[in-house]
Amino acid sequence: MGRMKELFIELQEENEERQMYYGDTPSGHQCPNCLETKMVEQITDNDYECLFCGHELILLPDGTLKLN
Repeated sequence: MGRMKELFIELQEENEERQMYYGDTPSGHQCPNCLETKMVEQITDNDYECLFCGHELILLPDGTLKLN
């Protein structure tokens, strides 16, 4: 098996584990990086983390998400 395929399988397994622990948020925010809606709210109300691509985001006052 090629190295790229192994990396892809590892990423899929990590995403499944994250999904098991966090699930989807009911907020409906969409990640501007990967366009997925699998977001988890962090310590404060304005900090989010995308469970699909792993980017940390900040919720702006106008309701949009910005990459941190």
